[in-house]
Amino acid sequence: MLIALDCDRTMWNHPDATRLSPPLKRISDKEVIDSKGEYVKLNEGIIRFLRYVKLKGHKTAVISWNEPQNVFTILSLLDLNKYFDEIIVEPHPNKALMLEKALNKLKVKPEEVIFIDDNPRMIEVVRSRFPQVICIQYGKDIVNFNEAVEKLSKKLGEPLKAYVALPIVHADNLEFNKEYVNIVENCGLVVLSKWVSGEVYGPILSPKEVFKRDLGMVVKADLLIADVTKPSHGVGMEIMYAYINNKKIIATYHRGSKLSALIRGMPGIHLVEYSDIKELEERLWRKIYEVFSG
Repeated sequence: MLIALDCDRTMWNHPDATRLSPPLKRISDKEVIDSKGEYVKLNEGIIRFLRYVKLKGHKTAVISWNEPQNVFTILSLLDLNKYFDEIIVEPHPNKALMLEKALNKLKVKPEEVIFIDDNPRMIEVVRSRFPQVICIQYGKDIVNFNEAVEKLSKKLGEPLKAYVALPIVHADNLEFNKEYVNIVENCGLVVLSKWVSGEVYGPILSPKEVFKRDLGMVVKADLLIADVTKPSHGVGMEIMYAYINNKKIIATYHRGSKLSALIRGMPGIHLVEYSDIKELEERLWRKIYEVFSG
């Protein structure tokens, strides 16, 4: 499949990137500001959606009615170029023509396309030229891109399921666990073990019930992602159980930590070193993509 995305009011909140006044400056991983103080902020879930789509092996394209300079600058500043197979930005409203160029370059048939745009006029332009294309109006058919993952999973494939293994009993700070779970979800995955964030999901379980639940979820997962910065009996057991069940395993650790030789020597394990939580997300995403795209 090819997912073709509009920019203004779709990928980001700004209504017209053409009117922005350069130079543009990145102020966070999701925001850009122009010389007059106008902000461009990515819409909710867009990074997660793009990563989900790439992990499922689909192609992506930008189809934007704009003067190209500002759009390309925003995509570059927010490091979005890497998620797209084709970027077409032209100063006219004929998005059917732009989409046709993308179809030809990427060798995709119209019936294999999902087009997402906030403007109903653009939806009609594309639909009239390519009635086979699935058209989705952002803000109406979907309210954000987290919802897009859910609504399009039957067409694009279910997101990969991750069992996240983190210390709980001896965790210094469960805020780290919450951030870690958010990072894994933002990599385009579904987390099966959200209880590691310290929140209660369902009734309080006995130790025997916890054992049965946790190992049962390891079996259901496509991969196990564990942080092994500090020793944990439970995390170690979960890693070994994932290994026995032939699951893909990614272990992350803070730079400078001393890792067990057993972990370092485990056949097929993928290790990700990081210095802070921000670096962790990019490094973890790259490793997940490497593991599942190879």
